[in-house]
Amino acid sequence: MGRSRDIAEFLGKTESANTTNVALLNSTSNVGLDSAQVSSIANAAGLTVYATKENLPSSGLTSGDQAYVTDTSRLYISNGSGWYNVALINATPSLTIDPTGVIILSKEGAATTITLTGTDSDNAVDGLTFSVDSDGNFGGMGTISQDSSVFTITPLGEDSATTSTCTLTFKASDGISFGTGTSVLNLTFKVDNSKHTSILLKADVAATDQQVDASTNTHTITQSGVRSSALTPYHPGGYSWGWAGDGTDYFTIESPTSALSFGTGDFCLELWIYPFDVTASILADMRPASTNGPYIGALGFSSGNISLGFNGQSGSQLGFITSGAPVSTRQWSHIVLNRESGTSNIFVNGVREYTTTTEYNFLVGKFSLFKNAYPGGGINDGTGGWIRDYRVVKGSSVYGTGTTLPVPNEPLTAITGTSLLLFGKARRHDAVGVENVSYQSGHFDRIGPYNHSEYTPAEYGGSVYFDGNDNLDLDFNAIGTSDFTIECWVYIDDSVANQVICDTRPTSTDNTTGINIQFRSNNVAYVGSTGVAYITGSTVMADYSWNHIAVTRSGNTMTLWVNGKSDGTASHSVNLTSSDLKIGTNRTGSSVFNGNITDFRIVKSAVYTANFDPPTAPLTAITNTEVLTCTNKNNIWDTASSTSITKTGNVTASNTERKFATSSAVYFDGNSDHLHFLAAHQNVFALASNDFTIEMWVNFSIASSDTLYRRIFMADDGGNIANNFQILIDVGDGGYGPNGAILVWAQDGSNNNTGISSQTAINDNNWHHIAVSRTSGTVRFFIDGVRQGTNLTNWTHGFTGTPTPRIGSCNVTTEGNYAGYIQDFRFTNDFSRYTSDNSFTPPTAEFKG
Repeated sequence: MGRSRDIAEFLGKTESANTTNVALLNSTSNVGLDSAQVSSIANAAGLTVYATKENLPSSGLTSGDQAYVTDTSRLYISNGSGWYNVALINATPSLTIDPTGVIILSKEGAATTITLTGTDSDNAVDGLTFSVDSDGNFGGMGTISQDSSVFTITPLGEDSATTSTCTLTFKASDGISFGTGTSVLNLTFKVDNSKHTSILLKADVAATDQQVDASTNTHTITQSGVRSSALTPYHPGGYSWGWAGDGTDYFTIESPTSALSFGTGDFCLELWIYPFDVTASILADMRPASTNGPYIGALGFSSGNISLGFNGQSGSQLGFITSGAPVSTRQWSHIVLNRESGTSNIFVNGVREYTTTTEYNFLVGKFSLFKNAYPGGGINDGTGGWIRDYRVVKGSSVYGTGTTLPVPNEPLTAITGTSLLLFGKARRHDAVGVENVSYQSGHFDRIGPYNHSEYTPAEYGGSVYFDGNDNLDLDFNAIGTSDFTIECWVYIDDSVANQVICDTRPTSTDNTTGINIQFRSNNVAYVGSTGVAYITGSTVMADYSWNHIAVTRSGNTMTLWVNGKSDGTASHSVNLTSSDLKIGTNRTGSSVFNGNITDFRIVKSAVYTANFDPPTAPLTAITNTEVLTCTNKNNIWDTASSTSITKTGNVTASNTERKFATSSAVYFDGNSDHLHFLAAHQNVFALASNDFTIEMWVNFSIASSDTLYRRIFMADDGGNIANNFQILIDVGDGGYGPNGAILVWAQDGSNNNTGISSQTAINDNNWHHIAVSRTSGTVRFFIDGVRQGTNLTNWTHGFTGTPTPRIGSCNVTTEGNYAGYIQDFRFTNDFSRYTSDNSFTPPTAEFKG
């Protein structure tokens, strides 16, 4: 009786007579028959309707009496002495959707599969039908096909997609009623060549560097010295692990046998590498404790060539690459070492450089990066650079054994057979296949080999930078005896002893009514409520890596969580009456924090009660949130998020003049105003001899009193006037052109000067596009898409040391600060955007990456 015709006949109503209830006439209607409709029909048919089965009469019954019970949606018939259940009416099917949550569609056009599973108590599952409805936006982002309960969504391309989000409502029907569920789809396209962007300056007049409390309490925050940054664990470009190459940085796994012993089976070992140098150095060493093999040997560089190979018994080498240094300096290269059915291959950037059919039972005793693995081996002192997505897959060659393979354009994931996956996200402990790894120094930096979607503060958040003298101070509603959670992400810049994340004690001597959370000298998290409870964790959190810290109280148990895992517990039931909160320092200011903090949140409930995956998106003000702060509230920020920006003077966001109304420009008053980009780890801004592009929109005029130059941009070797690069405005006395001409100036380490000057002045209070690019040693200079002057050729020198880019002033003098507006300043490393002498049309929309 699961169909509407059966129900109609049972109730004595014919379909032709049922003119008021379409659901009975049409079993495929998208409007199901609900309990109220059934009850109405039952009354009309002479049935007696009861609220519950306990209301069914137990006496005075006549054989054939019929009843309908609303709370169970069941029909009953009497034999004169009792009741028999005849049918379940209108049981709504249940529906589950896989995957759950928000579904991110591929920007590359790859299809996404959504599978529905339905159950129904009064129908066989194979009798259910499935359908989907859109909120009206889906047609602008993709197409959908259906095979029973499996739906395949193919996104549109960037040139044809007109919407970026929609909601789909999936349904499972038994022909009468429907079980429903919704999925939100997001489609965000990657920005071409965004992987090369080292700086992209953005501004918004609606924002401010004053930190706010995003909870419903909106507590007032007093801040001292902090500044906002777009550095965040959620950045769409991800992070890579950097090493200095000076003998201080390395990574080891002491007992990786199960993860890296391949026997005679298929396997794939791959990684991305960005080396500063390709002289002699070991990058990865997988040799056992002795030199006897067979084993996968060492990956490294030798005399400019890549050396990557297998080793056999007693260390004899089976194969390696020595073909013309296929790995270039200061560029990302993808390296694959795989074996399929006895055939082993080495690929560099998708091209097979070596192959062999020799088969060995490969064993591994230890695994090291940038350090010899066998006893007596030292730490390497060569190269330096970044590594990303080091993945080992057992049982599959992944890419086959052809002469070429596709180079990944998305971050690697833990596919079937993955036994090791390192350096994929923002934190060191986000690894697959190992728990206990050993890091020595090193750092996670916002750089990588993949293009990514546009960064916006609203979607990806940001952080607050504390330089060791900064703090936030606020009053909040005391925790009392309730359960609670205090959590945040931290990125430690310097392993100073007793770095304090927060302190809720009201005074330096009241140690019983508040809690402080800090790092000890070995960077192990510590939480204390003095005289009551202490927890000292065991997880070491090295510098320059994001780590999620949480402290909860559930009942009488306080727990310290590090990166989603319990790192210690203590009994704690104290009434926490303090209503004072310091972030970035303790109550006395004697212990401070140096680094970035984001998503600092206090919730008056235990958010975490078991091991969990750390958040993958900015935190929100959930129920019982008391405080939520430390996000990117700055009005000027760097979307590439390679470093923090220091604002000097009155530099500010402005809508008075702007090239693109979709964002704000940055205004410099010509006095002390400038933006200083802190030197990022391992020379993110060092050009060396690489291709590059520096471009921006400018709008300025010059005063009659101006002399010599006004500097728009400068980068040099740590304040040394030699070996620098500048973009200046010639205001007349420089002798390189008319007042308002632009000069591109380069100076090498031996003070050899060279430059290109425009012969046209642009000091007219109008917007002009300036671009400087280097392509294979040739420097070109463009204004509004037109090449200026004579190209610089064979100009291969660049910044060394720790370059410190600055906008609006000189690094080594106080003269000649820029006065005017700048919008969309972009610094692109390893890539030339303008490679021809031909004119081009300047950008017509603001930059996204």
